Amino acid sequence: MDMRGNSGSTALGKPWRMILFALAVLLHGGLYFAALSEQSYLTDDSVQYLRLADNLAAEGTFSQAYLAPYVPDVQRTPGYPVFLLLLGRWVPLVLLVQHLLSLCTAALLWRIFRPLIGGKGALLCGWSYALMPYPAIFASVLLSETLFIFLLVLAFVCLVRAWEDARPGTLALGMLALALACMVRPVAWPLMIAVAGFTLSFATRAPRLRKLGMLAALVIPFLIPAMWMARSHAICGKWSLSTMGDLGMLHGRLGGLEAYRQGLQFNEHTLYMRGDSIAALQTGLPALRRYYSGSQTHETELYAAESGRITMGAFLEQPGLGISFQLKNLGMMLGGVGWGWGRQVTGSPWVAGSLAILQLAWNLLMYAGALLGLLSIRRWGRWQWLAWAITGLTLLVSAAAWADGRYRVVIDPFLLALAVAALVAWRSRVKATA
Repeated sequence: MDMRGNSGSTALGKPWRMILFALAVLLHGGLYFAALSEQSYLTDDSVQYLRLADNLAAEGTFSQAYLAPYVPDVQRTPGYPVFLLLLGRWVPLVLLVQHLLSLCTAALLWRIFRPLIGGKGALLCGWSYALMPYPAIFASVLLSETLFIFLLVLAFVCLVRAWEDARPGTLALGMLALALACMVRPVAWPLMIAVAGFTLSFATRAPRLRKLGMLAALVIPFLIPAMWMARSHAICGKWSLSTMGDLGMLHGRLGGLEAYRQGLQFNEHTLYMRGDSIAALQTGLPALRRYYSGSQTHETELYAAESGRITMGAFLEQPGLGISFQLKNLGMMLGGVGWGWGRQVTGSPWVAGSLAILQLAWNLLMYAGALLGLLSIRRWGRWQWLAWAITGLTLLVSAAAWADGRYRVVIDPFLLALAVAALVAWRSRVKATA
């Protein structure tokens, strides 16, 4: 039978659905209560996000400062701090909403793939994500991953539908979700530009009125990140969503490449020292960084405009080493199974180890299935190109020296979808030839 003929309601019997639902509740509920009881939901980034939310509430200023003067921050984007602010910065509520968003992400995957790959495949995709340990672990920590993934998958769902029916409203919702994702994590910015360009390639062939509506749906959401860039320019003179990109280029990539060449450990001291020393030889130490505020702290430092050029030059001078270095970082991301994060959240190496083994199994299935899908590239639909674009751009932008599984978790739903679609197509071909 054609997999697309299944409605999804009969693909699994009620007992199985109840068992899977109970397992999902056990996974998410167990990690939720573990994080609260262990008070293990904070990391360095969590403290920064909370500080930004606190200052927004108390001072009306987006600032990381603990004392006056409350210098406006240009390192972080406001999406996640505002999310914390809207939830009253009350940790039990924030974590509860994050777990619900993770489960909603699973539901979105089921909903979009039901007409694309059939009821059984869609259910497999949705339930697999609901039961995957990694998303549940990150939903238990005050980090932006869960919110970002939800917005990215929502954008994916809306864009796939918009490309099918050419409805400006659906396209606008998808682009709006991408714009909000940019405000949570700037890594979505290259993707938003790429999606807009790809959509323009066929939107201009629509009838005149619908063409105008689709163009407006593409352009208007760009105002959200554009306004934040204008704010940053007014504060520090740089048009950017976040100045963290310069820091990543100089230390994560330039410092990381040198540390990799010398066989040194990737710790913060090594990466900063190596990156600064190499760049300073070309810019001069006084010109390497400046501060946009009298409060000369890590949060207010700006690197020389040519730091990105210096980094790219170092990679071009030794391309073989650069490729090897990037592949190592890619391996760190793809190999992540969350043992360290699981141990932090639960406090138990046994629970963390069990979750890591489960995540490893998911990883192997995702990667094998996604690679299997490459064999049928000629039959790909637009949604598969979009899923691979999200995957590829995210990995490319994130592959710095300190990259780990945390930076990969945002593409897991798309790798999972690609894998399930490939398995469904393979099973259909086997049945057809039987």
